[in-house]
Amino acid sequence: MIIRKATAEDLESVNILVNIHRKEFGFIRKVSLACSIDRREMLVAESGGEIVGFARYHHRRDMQTTLYDIAVSPAQRLNGVGRALIGALADESRILGKQTIVLRCPEELLANGFYAHMGFERWREEPGKRRKLIVWRLSLS
Repeated sequence: MIIRKATAEDLESVNILVNIHRKEFGFIRKVSLACSIDRREMLVAESGGEIVGFARYHHRRDMQTTLYDIAVSPAQRLNGVGRALIGALADESRILGKQTIVLRCPEELLANGFYAHMGFERWREEPGKRRKLIVWRLSLS
């Protein structure tokens, strides 16, 4: 498996993963994905020439990276893809001098267990548009 920056050629494969995870993500416009790729703020996991996961994020001007979305192909879950994406994002964030990675996740999703397992701290809760969100924070120090 290779973790690398997403390119324009990856857009369709990433969009397929987004659509598979529509229940978790809600609606994400393809143009938003393309903008993240253009800004070089998306990582993809590639295995056997196929995109099996992605992470979309933003390095803020302060000391924080915000993780917007992370998804792994259902057939590749529990194979370390998510862990590798988080690890690569943490490495990139550290190089850029960031101190934390922050994300929001609806409280009912199983992904919350993944974030806890990855060492994220449950920081606070926020009201969302349709459901309560758990805010997770990973210290990079």
